[in-house]
Amino acid sequence: MDQLNVIFDSLDPQFVGATIKQDLTRALDNVCDSFGFEYYCLKTSLSLRDGERKLLKLTNYPKTWLDRYSESGYASVDPAAMHAIDHVAAASLQYLMSDEKQTTLKKQFVSDARDAGIFTGITMPLRSPYLSGFVNFNCKDWSKGEQFIHVAATFSTRLAEVLGQYCTGGDVSGGYHALSLREKQVLFWGAHGKTAWETSMILGISQRTVIAHMVNSMTKLQCGNKYQMLSRIAALIDSDPALDDFRIEL
Repeated sequence: MDQLNVIFDSLDPQFVGATIKQDLTRALDNVCDSFGFEYYCLKTSLSLRDGERKLLKLTNYPKTWLDRYSESGYASVDPAAMHAIDHVAAASLQYLMSDEKQTTLKKQFVSDARDAGIFTGITMPLRSPYLSGFVNFNCKDWSKGEQFIHVAATFSTRLAEVLGQYCTGGDVSGGYHALSLREKQVLFWGAHGKTAWETSMILGISQRTVIAHMVNSMTKLQCGNKYQMLSRIAALIDSDPALDDFRIEL
């Protein structure tokens, strides 16, 4: 985990701006250096605060592979892209490529990927209200990258948070207004020191439901943990008229 902290030092969401590509490239290079990967590919569609959609693609894949990928129409069978459509968990690239039900094009893709040295590795879907896509890390010797499996979920969450902050310009208010009333109520009591169980008793819902609302809110607000989220929206909670009745109870 210390390795990730070092990698993300230059990607503090509060300061990500015009240098997003340079900062991300440096971070991806650091992952390769720290965990023994040789190649990376980040591809994601971003929804910016002014309504514009932007495709962000960063990779150090060999040019011969990129040319082959484009010429052969491999985007339609790319297992990383297909996995990212309806999954949120990281997956082994070699597992995704070993699907027994392969079309002729998929078989050719697998063969060419193996020749290019990017058959082995890991892919992580990136998804939030502001973006959708994936990031791959590849290596010829998978044993070098096995330790990354244990931090893959944390890495993809933090990367999605950085990208989300870039999309919103660091402003969480848009995400806050996308919260449901129940989600705001859960956050209100969390901000006032109540545990998930205490909040469930106050609101008359299950503790599991309280936790689910917290998790959904973190996704909408692009925050990595509950404490970061509550600190960022404290002023919004204090000024939200929808929560006036709860303030009277305090």
